[in-house]
Amino acid sequence: MTIADCQRIEVPEIRDARGSLVVWENAVPFTPKRVFVIHDVQDGAPRGDHAHRECHEVVVPIGGAVDVVVDDGQDRSVVTLEGPHQGLHLTPMNWLLLPHIPPGVALMVLCSHPYDPEDYIRDRTEFDALVGAS
Repeated sequence: MTIADCQRIEVPEIRDARGSLVVWENAVPFTPKRVFVIHDVQDGAPRGDHAHRECHEVVVPIGGAVDVVVDDGQDRSVVTLEGPHQGLHLTPMNWLLLPHIPPGVALMVLCSHPYDPEDYIRDRTEFDALVGAS
């Protein structure tokens, strides 16, 4: 798959005098089998820096904005997600990097598969060889 297969998802944000409400109903293109939250990231510590062989992910920032770098070995894109009403569907065989998660920002990640260490590609050289990077 390529970065063209990775799509931004935007859901409605309902605002009134009491605050805002974001509902992710029927917005994720798979049934999540695992959900985790990344938070309290040490300043300057990147996250991600891997690809998946089969697992799809949707990354959603909870309160705040974050840049998501997606790279398929041929093309690279930076997608800015600006709050809990925006997410990014990451397809398999795309390298993910979260170079900076600002203080106070948490990320919710929904996954199509349960955790499987064999599904991860954590070595960039191996990834490049698998996708025929130029």
